[in-house]
Amino acid sequence: MQRIVRAKFGCRVVFILPDSADGVPSERLAYIERIAKFTTPGSDHQMFKLNRSVENGEQVASIVPVSTIRRGAHLLKFGSAVPEGWSSDNVLEECASFYLNPFTDRHMYFILWPLLDRL
Repeated sequence: MQRIVRAKFGCRVVFILPDSADGVPSERLAYIERIAKFTTPGSDHQMFKLNRSVENGEQVASIVPVSTIRRGAHLLKFGSAVPEGWSSDNVLEECASFYLNPFTDRHMYFILWPLLDRL
């Protein structure tokens, strides 16, 4: 039986391939849209700006086992007012870049803060 659940923030869909797919593992898989390499965080807010990873005009994406996903992330859009027509259902398609919030909890903070020393 195939099950699909819609998720937000880069992970577009979680699914299991049908039993009829020979030689394919029956674990849960996720379709992930990739982001480009982190840049230096903004000096006024210390958040990393995230952009889509694009090659030859196409969004780079992967299918990965759900078991390899470690945690979610809080993404923000800074700037002028949110354009009319944006919603939680279409913001990933409409927004060109986001900021990754390292201050949502202490675990995220300690995961991201060491990156500052490497940038």
